[in-house]
Amino acid sequence: EYGFALHYIVTEDPSFNGETGRVDAEKIQRLVPDVLSRDVYLCGPAPMMGALVHILRGVGLKKSALHYEKFSL
Repeated sequence: EYGFALHYIVTEDPSFNGETGRVDAEKIQRLVPDVLSRDVYLCGPAPMMGALVHILRGVGLKKSALHYEKFSL
């Protein structure tokens, strides 16, 4: 037991039987209702990370609770 829930969100796949679409404020608040009391670690392509930082800040997450490193290949 690792003490956390893992949610897969697939942008688009008709055969996937779970969360679909892009990660947005509604999904974050529904899947992680206590998000404002957590630290969030992001990793991924720069456009996705930029969008997620904007969304997370928009729902009220403090800047100090966001952790990520920008990189590109």
